[in-house]
Amino acid sequence: MPDRILRTSAGVLGGLIIILGLTYTWLGITWLISPTPTRLAGIEWAPIGSHTVGIWWIAGGLVALIGGAWSVRPVAAGIGAFAAILTPAVVAGIFLVSVWHGNDHGIITAGSYAPYALLAAWATWRSGRASEDTAHAIAATRHDPQEG
Repeated sequence: MPDRILRTSAGVLGGLIIILGLTYTWLGITWLISPTPTRLAGIEWAPIGSHTVGIWWIAGGLVALIGGAWSVRPVAAGIGAFAAILTPAVVAGIFLVSVWHGNDHGIITAGSYAPYALLAAWATWRSGRASEDTAHAIAATRHDPQEG
């Protein structure tokens, strides 16, 4: 539905990137205002704080949001999709590494952030496949007048 509200977005992928961008921005805000003990346990091994993770979520969310909103431009769609994949993948990776540093709940948190990256990657791949399928279908329906 965001793709129908914002006429600048390119279909379902653009709408999904907008939704993910809003979600990531909200996650970043919650990291800034509410650094819970389990969140802090996942990053205590790294030389970063909860504000760094919050800013990462917000930055990635805004890039995805803008890329999704202007996804009629392929470059903007690509940048938005990249941000939608990379942002949660990095945070999930941080929590996955925290398991080796004694955070038993890191795998749970990594597992809750990784699906965002997987969803964005799948939708981006599927969107590209749908474009290829459409182009092949159009080419197959064309009639060459020289063939008779």
